[in-house]
Amino acid sequence: MHVPHCYRADLDATTHAHVLLLEDLPEFAPGDLRRGLTVDEAQRFVRQIAGLHASRWGLEAPPSSAETERYRDFYRSQVESSMGFLGQFLEVDDHALVDRFGRQVLEWLRRLAAAPQTLNHGDAHGANVLFEPVEGGDLAIIDWQGWRTGAGILDVARFLTLSLPSDVRREAEAGLVASYVAALAEGGVEYPSEQAWADYRAGSGWQWGWAVNFSRHASTWSDDTRDLMHTLVPRAVEALRDAARSGLLD
Repeated sequence: MHVPHCYRADLDATTHAHVLLLEDLPEFAPGDLRRGLTVDEAQRFVRQIAGLHASRWGLEAPPSSAETERYRDFYRSQVESSMGFLGQFLEVDDHALVDRFGRQVLEWLRRLAAAPQTLNHGDAHGANVLFEPVEGGDLAIIDWQGWRTGAGILDVARFLTLSLPSDVRREAEAGLVASYVAALAEGGVEYPSEQAWADYRAGSGWQWGWAVNFSRHASTWSDDTRDLMHTLVPRAVEALRDAARSGLLD
């Protein structure tokens, strides 16, 4: 996996002044979330992130019951206040989906906890990947302060759901998940395709939970972040609708 080389990282514990000096990659550029990434860019990402996941596949413990219950309670405590921002992106029928998601959030978390666990990037989306601007070119993944353990498929689901326009995602996601499974196999990991697809669908719909969580900070957002959320939240809503169509909210 290509990660920019770090030449210096330092923090003053008193003033919190800090410096982070990374390798310069002038020929690379971050993915454009507003435009939406291409299928080629997504393909490059899923194959490279599979290498990271394969290295720790099955070695990380899933979240405990207490942890999933705490996150359920946190989600439920935030959803009402977050709707002040998120409500503008919902159609009339979507409110019933949000209510059903809230009632089933613990089952949703348990489903993701039962998926194969590994080391995750934790904030996988196009702007955190620097792409060489040629088809099939190299890439470098940045912004690792949110790394965590969890279901490996969550990195894939988050990346595809938030980085691709929803119509492009729907056409390409099955093939991209298959590419991820194939790349894992090259790393010696067997992930049954049917399980991978079911886990992916749950992880994609879960990006609505991310939208609720992140929107609690709406009052502190910069104008640029607020503008970007007008692109990302509709993609998360579309993924929740797709999850409902697949039977995950029955």
